[in-house]
Amino acid sequence: MINCYGQLGFLSDLSVIQIVLILLISIGVLILLISLVRKLFAPQKMVQMQNAVKKGSYKQAIKIGQELLQKDRKDPEVHYLIAESLYAQNKFKEALTEYIKTTERVTNSHIISFVHLHERLAELYIKENNLEEASKEYLELHQKNPNNFDYCFALAELSEKRRKYEMAAKYYMAAIKLKSTNVPALISLGVLLTMGRKYQDADKLLSKAVRLDPTNGKALYHLGLCKKNTDDKETALRLFADASRDKEFKAKSLIERGLIYLDKEKYEDAVIEMQRAVKNLDNTFANRSTILNLHYTLANCYEQIRDITNAIKELEEIKKISPTYKDVQARLAGYDALRMGDEMKDFMTAADDKYLSICKDIVSHKMKMAIVSAEAINRDVVQVIGTDNDRKWLNVKQRPEIIRFYRINTPVTERELHNVLDFARQRDASQTVILSASSFSQTALNFAEERPIKLMDKTALAALICSKKPQ
Repeated sequence: MINCYGQLGFLSDLSVIQIVLILLISIGVLILLISLVRKLFAPQKMVQMQNAVKKGSYKQAIKIGQELLQKDRKDPEVHYLIAESLYAQNKFKEALTEYIKTTERVTNSHIISFVHLHERLAELYIKENNLEEASKEYLELHQKNPNNFDYCFALAELSEKRRKYEMAAKYYMAAIKLKSTNVPALISLGVLLTMGRKYQDADKLLSKAVRLDPTNGKALYHLGLCKKNTDDKETALRLFADASRDKEFKAKSLIERGLIYLDKEKYEDAVIEMQRAVKNLDNTFANRSTILNLHYTLANCYEQIRDITNAIKELEEIKKISPTYKDVQARLAGYDALRMGDEMKDFMTAADDKYLSICKDIVSHKMKMAIVSAEAINRDVVQVIGTDNDRKWLNVKQRPEIIRFYRINTPVTERELHNVLDFARQRDASQTVILSASSFSQTALNFAEERPIKLMDKTALAALICSKKPQ
């Protein structure tokens, strides 16, 4: 009985094991069948997705792709096709994310194009202003195909934008070796060399660019800068004139022509060029400092030709844009005297010979002195040597007086007073009178306190000029 029951228990135990095994095998077979079904249908889904992309049914393609990603979250082909669909809909940020996911799993695929993928990545990184990552993509492309001009040129441009100028020059040179007549590459390298003051090397490249494209404003303008910086200013003037036909470089070229004329002291010509530059300057896009510098330079030119009215207009234009720019406030204050009457205005605006005559007239008629000599030290400074006209000194040898006029709109400095006083001592002058159309610096005022120097600022000068009685 005992054996019988034992055998039955064994059989009973064996049946349970068999049942478990059968169940496990059944589950395994079921999983296998499901996997096989998925494998059979997945390629069909991928084909459907590809066809949807080709037909431009991008939303449908993305929907199929999302279904496929539930089975394999990192499938690079699915991410790639989703990226292409998003890109086609101008959803660039989302597309960039999907293209990046495509690169996370290396695979050999007839769907994914290595070149197209990395070109897309570079393009989208540039749209995001991520120039470093864009450079990495182009570097990868360049390493696969070192003889591709476009990759060299793109690496050069990106390096330049990242201010890695030596690297940019290296890639521009590599690009030029591949295409020696490519004008943009020649110009870009020429500009970099100009920035580095390597004018002779830059000249060769830019001259070649101009020969290949004689109307290229950028090439003409930067070649003009090379010529200007190597003192070939006549050629520079011609090149800037040609460059000014290009709207983009018109204002810049006119400014450069004006600066050359200013350097040559041809102030009337400088004014003409600067005036044209102001009219052609696009204030919307122009650099603020460029606008201010242009008005400031034009004001200087007007002062040189004694067109004070227009000089004031330029200074007031600067004041509207930037009230604290350089010495604009002081210079405008210096011209307040012009509002005091026509005689003062004549003093400030007269041409050189007329200015000398006015100064002599002030000394002889307003100050009642006999003139020994008078000379123009420069356009704005006149020196007169005179003696007292009082008849009681007729039989006495008189010591001369030095009278110096300044028609400048900035304060007269202590250094100027030193110069005048040294001259006065050489001539054994009894007194020195300095008349300024503006004012005197504080150090100049301190210097004059205990010395035989009489200072007359713009108010005193205006009163003297407008007076009818001797001072």
